[in-house]
Amino acid sequence: MKIIELYKVIFCSVSKKYKIIFRTLENDKQFTLYFESQYAKNIAMASENIMSISLSQYELFINLLDELKLKIDKIVFKENKSNGNGSMNCFLKIRNSNNEFMEMYSFIGDGIIIALKTFSNIYIQEKFLEKTSDVNNKEFFNDVDSNKIFNKEILNNKETTKEKVYRLKSALNESINNENYEAAAFIRDRIRELKKS
Repeated sequence: MKIIELYKVIFCSVSKKYKIIFRTLENDKQFTLYFESQYAKNIAMASENIMSISLSQYELFINLLDELKLKIDKIVFKENKSNGNGSMNCFLKIRNSNNEFMEMYSFIGDGIIIALKTFSNIYIQEKFLEKTSDVNNKEFFNDVDSNKIFNKEILNNKETTKEKVYRLKSALNESINNENYEAAAFIRDRIRELKKS
């Protein structure tokens, strides 16, 4: 098992999903998940310790654990051996006042948010980690379709940086007009990344 930390949240405009990148503390391996916008926004807000209505359910759960004298010890991503297909499950390792442990199943996105809000370590089986490489690092800063990433193919995007920035500025204005300020913040950060490259 390796400890991983949240590294980046990146919007992939082609797939319309957010790419959540974790890396090991040694920074030589990474783990990537794809989420729809609401989960990704909640993960980003939890990582910044921002209070939000959409995160209130997690606060209630954490407060309930406190009342029951239970504490989140760590979050573990491990193989689901029961179904035999090698998929990954997320479990909360919970400790009681007698230092006894229990395991509680969690949806992956919920587990990540709870880990961030309780400052708990996230552990993952090494089999789910990928070696960080120059190709993958370049991939982080391009608009890449998530299906292509899963198939280890890089999308050949002929769009220039200027065109991407123009398209993202349009999306930024639309988000602001719709008062979707969380999405606007993500898009603004993406524009900044593109202008740096």
